[in-house]
Amino acid sequence: MKSILTIFGIFLNTLIYSKCGNSGINVFPTKTEINKNSIFLIEGFASSQKIITLLNKDYKVYLQSGNQKINLKVTETLVGDFQLTQAVLKPEFPLEIGKEYILKIDNLPKYETINKFYNYNISSKPIIYKVTPDVDIEKPIITKKPYELKKSYISYGCGPEVNVIFSFLANDSSQLLVKTKFKNLVTNNITTYYILPKDNKLSVGHGMCSGAFKYDNNMAYEVEFNFMDSSGNITKWDNEGIKFTKPTEANLDDEEE
Repeated sequence: MKSILTIFGIFLNTLIYSKCGNSGINVFPTKTEINKNSIFLIEGFASSQKIITLLNKDYKVYLQSGNQKINLKVTETLVGDFQLTQAVLKPEFPLEIGKEYILKIDNLPKYETINKFYNYNISSKPIIYKVTPDVDIEKPIITKKPYELKKSYISYGCGPEVNVIFSFLANDSSQLLVKTKFKNLVTNNITTYYILPKDNKLSVGHGMCSGAFKYDNNMAYEVEFNFMDSSGNITKWDNEGIKFTKPTEANLDDEEE
């Protein structure tokens, strides 16, 4: 009986680990329609991180509509704590209203997948955007500043998913990204990374397989949030950082409530 349980445990861990995969590229914005002055964010997981660091070197990235190609220039590259790297990109020339563009990256390995965030598929689908007449030049308006909502600690076979969840309210006509500055108050190490809000919540930490921010043995941390919309307008953080402690196994019950 013991050997059967051991074999089952190994099988379960293997199954869970296989869900992580070893590569993958995600793209923002996630909506089909974009503003005329839209920016883009491309993120690579695990082995795909090297592609992000070599965009427009070994891997040309651009928008294509028919025979027209508009290069996407990398304006910023950020490296997360746990198997994630991202780049912010801006079109070299203005996008044309009403046109549909396909986001393309040349020379990708055959096994590589590219999808919009929150639209995960085993195989890639074309990343298509349609340009609206809108030009967003307004900064996001924060109507309720971020505050710690809860801590989350979920155990998996290959490691825990550990996050502190912050809640906020903001108004903007475009999708939001949040440039998050994560500081370990003991070591003073700082990681800066863009995260995507979901339902007016920000998850600061990491999943089982990857994540922007990783907690070590220290308990004390601090975070700042700069809100940027998908047209590149930024509302900078103008307060002291929010101090908080990391989640632990004692927070397991938080997910069960």
